[in-house]
Amino acid sequence: MNTQNNDFSYLIEQACTAISESHIEIRERYKDFPLCLMELIADGIHREQIEVSFDKQNGSVTYFFDKNRIAECSSICLYELSDTDLFIIFLEQFADSYNYIKKYWIINQQYYMTANEMERCVHFYCYKFVDS
Repeated sequence: MNTQNNDFSYLIEQACTAISESHIEIRERYKDFPLCLMELIADGIHREQIEVSFDKQNGSVTYFFDKNRIAECSSICLYELSDTDLFIIFLEQFADSYNYIKKYWIINQQYYMTANEMERCVHFYCYKFVDS
């Protein structure tokens, strides 16, 4: 666990504020960070993603783009699985509220975050409310 570098609010801010930005805007915004540009083409599906590494914060944010190359959501992945519980505790205090029926945290009344456990990481997906 790398508690000295856990600036969870910074990761959440980055995950939320770039939603609705274009592929080019996000590349420019994070030009001084390590980037991984991904493109998935399979079974008629074409998806683009940009993963930005935030090594000082011990995590990364991946942006997912729609067909117009606008970020429609993002995902936070912490480098160490042991930081997941700390992140959830932080979210419980940082978020405006938690919707128990829909299973998401509400952030600044504009965004919501869900958790999805994968094989090696828990992804915290961030979405913007449609009318925000």
